[in-house]
Amino acid sequence: MRRILLLTLLIITLFGLMGVRGLPADQTESENIKEVLKIEEERTQAVLKGDADVLERIYSDDFAYTNESGENPTKAQFVANFRSGKRKFIKYVHDDIHIHAYGNTVVLNGRSTSTYLYNGETFRDPRRFTLVYVKQNGQWHVVALHVSTIPKR
Repeated sequence: MRRILLLTLLIITLFGLMGVRGLPADQTESENIKEVLKIEEERTQAVLKGDADVLERIYSDDFAYTNESGENPTKAQFVANFRSGKRKFIKYVHDDIHIHAYGNTVVLNGRSTSTYLYNGETFRDPRRFTLVYVKQNGQWHVVALHVSTIPKR
């Protein structure tokens, strides 16, 4: 009886280590990264075009955002700024990107040298960003975005 229990626990542990959908953890994470990169490209195009409907779909309802001024607008405020044209990107360039997968969570961080208008003012300062994607009900959503201006030296 003890052996059967031990064997059962071993099998459950092995399947758990294989990750979601029975794939090895690194294969699942690799697939998750590919999926997120596809959504990230869609998000990038939506930001450039000011497509608030796409942004509305990609950002989670409880989206946590801290902008470069340290403000925390809600998802509704964030999307409304694109819908109204209050925030408009002229150039959207990201580099030095690092991607980390943790099961159904993928974190991207990097540098942005984008140019955008906000409230009629042009911003060009380089920024660091961290984006957190989580798979919710089979769909990837941005749940958090933090942006910080890189200080001039």
